Amino acid sequence: MRNFIFIGVLGGFTTFSTYALESLNLLRDGEIKLALMNLLISNMCGLLLVSAGFMLSKFIIYTIKEDTDMKLPDAGQLLRIFVGETDRHKSKPLYEAIVLKARELNLAGATVFRGIMGYGATSRIHSITLLRLSEDLPVMIEIVDTEDNINKILPFLDETVKEGLITL
Repeated sequence: MRNFIFIGVLGGFTTFSTYALESLNLLRDGEIKLALMNLLISNMCGLLLVSAGFMLSKFIIYTIKEDTDMKLPDAGQLLRIFVGETDRHKSKPLYEAIVLKARELNLAGATVFRGIMGYGATSRIHSITLLRLSEDLPVMIEIVDTEDNINKILPFLDETVKEGLITL
């Protein structure tokens, strides 16, 4: 993630420096109207494109209906899985893999909670402090559905949760 931020910052810097250099060259050549138009149009287009991208992402996330509707059960069961933030399954964070599997199995709901302090089997305290923002913080995944549907995800959890706790 840090690499993407670094690339984004460098990309923004090079784009801005090129646009600023073009404006300065126009000013130096006495093309004041063109320089002002370059500044105005570049900023307006940039804001317009950022707004369009934001609206498009909201449209994609919130309005495109998936082909599966999840039904909320009348009587439900709560499954809690406690893992560490740095636990992984293949190339994904373990908590993400669990939620995606629950969705794939069409379970009624899943939520991930990130703890600010906790300890597990090793009794080592994990917490947010001023000096280190996060270091393998505790994560709890809650999944709610009927007992029959909860039983569908248990084999996956047995396979993927190596260190952690699973409660019903």
